[in-house]
Amino acid sequence: MVLLLKIIFWSIIILIFYTFLIYPMILYILAKIKSNYGSAEDKNDKYKPDVALIISAYNEENIIREKIINSLNIDYENLEIVIASDGSTDKTVKICQEFGEKVNLYHYPKNEGKNATLNKVLKDINSEIVVFSDANTFYKKDSITRLVNNFRDKEIGCTIGQLKLTQISSTNTSKGEGLYWQYEHFLKKLESKIGEVLVGNGGIFSARKKLLKNLIKDIPNDFQIPMDIGYQGYKIIYEPKAIGLEKTSAHYLEEMKRKIRIVNRNFNGFIKYFNKIRGIRLFEMISHKVIRWFIGFLAIFLLFINIFLLHQTFYLFIFIMQILFYGSAALAIVLPKKYKIFYIPYYITLIFISSSIGILEFVLGKNYSKWTPPETSR
Repeated sequence: MVLLLKIIFWSIIILIFYTFLIYPMILYILAKIKSNYGSAEDKNDKYKPDVALIISAYNEENIIREKIINSLNIDYENLEIVIASDGSTDKTVKICQEFGEKVNLYHYPKNEGKNATLNKVLKDINSEIVVFSDANTFYKKDSITRLVNNFRDKEIGCTIGQLKLTQISSTNTSKGEGLYWQYEHFLKKLESKIGEVLVGNGGIFSARKKLLKNLIKDIPNDFQIPMDIGYQGYKIIYEPKAIGLEKTSAHYLEEMKRKIRIVNRNFNGFIKYFNKIRGIRLFEMISHKVIRWFIGFLAIFLLFINIFLLHQTFYLFIFIMQILFYGSAALAIVLPKKYKIFYIPYYITLIFISSSIGILEFVLGKNYSKWTPPETSR
């Protein structure tokens, strides 16, 4: 019995180390061997396809004016700015109308969810390239050019920009997410070198219009679109020079709700797209995403099994380390925010809990097709 517990214990340890440490190492080796893609160089040629920037909005009166002004200042000639209002009931539509013909406003009175609204809008878009953005993502002036430059390569069907999180507060949520985002940025750069980035950043990514399929209401568009395009044989790359700035949630409950929704919808996407995910993308999906979605359950199981091995000094030490880790995460909520030592355990524990709840909700039949954005990220 003790031997079986040890086998399970070390299997969980290996899985955790694999997804966070070993997988990046394998990816690094693959990137060295198969490195064919990188950031497109600046070229003064005539490749300037028509681009539609679609901004999804639902009750964004606090930020939509600033977003439109930011979009109008983007340095790209053939740019159509489109606002997709999904049943907004505040002043969002009125503010958009103030800009007249400078923006194309599509307002649908019924709130049906982001993807349902995008499906309607995309029927009227004739631009060669479509850029998807959120109302709270602000672009650098050259972001569109940076994204579009990559489409010179006919093999590339989707480009994903870099989402930089701005710290609106000194909370552990903001700081912890910032550190975690840097790690994700590193992985995306490696995946991009082989042309197989898994998912997009909802606030800043682009695709060839001809490759877009009808969006499923309860799967994130930044999950489905790269999957559809990858399935068609095109490459999906990361363009870190195309930068979008976005505020993080200031409160841990807001951030938890956001992550629960993301995991729930992404896991739903994985189930529905399982038969279409093949080869290296399936390897990436399981290594980068699926194991992490279940990491909360693995962590709980690890702690539980550890209890039955406390009679051995080594396992007692591991148990104490786990308690200290979760204790640090708990302290991060009540102690002053200046203690950086708590950022990582706090945020990792937040991910563990959120992922577990997201998976449980999916199993119990709950799906998300609509979403009210966190107020503190606006």
